[in-house]
Amino acid sequence: HVDPLIEERRMAGKVRRTHGDLHLRNICLFEGEVTPFDALEFDERLATTDVLYDLAFLLMDMRAAGLTRQANIVMNRYWDSAREDEEALALLPFFMALRAAVRMAVAVEAGNLAEAQTYRQLCLDVFAPERPVLIAIGGLSGSGKSTIARELAQQLPGPAGARLLRSDVIRKQS
Repeated sequence: HVDPLIEERRMAGKVRRTHGDLHLRNICLFEGEVTPFDALEFDERLATTDVLYDLAFLLMDMRAAGLTRQANIVMNRYWDSAREDEEALALLPFFMALRAAVRMAVAVEAGNLAEAQTYRQLCLDVFAPERPVLIAIGGLSGSGKSTIARELAQQLPGPAGARLLRSDVIRKQS
């Protein structure tokens, strides 16, 4: 049940003006920087949402395009840089499925039933029950633990793969 978590996030200031339409067609590389464009500036109401709902659009779009590795990298970098609570991971399937459902409806309206089926399947996939997995990797400094973990993370269960928790990062945040 996500309602209490969504309300908790609203109270914590996680619902605010965002891009509002953050998907692959609205991002480019400009002067060497990833740059979102074509935000919903024209409608503050539509662009005011949980920041994860905006991120979920990008993650859903990446997953639909077969960019699972990149989606996992984006998710983990966001969580690390925003210091997002791990509990909020529970919202990703819901938010990603909502975004996929919107894309599915647009595809149906356009008569593109094959594309609609892709988004329908993505909705079902992000909600498919998965057995939780915990993998702990240890070793000497510089032995490749992070490299192995990043490669595994994209293949593990989760709407955008696994969340990487690194003891060196966690220690610095404390």
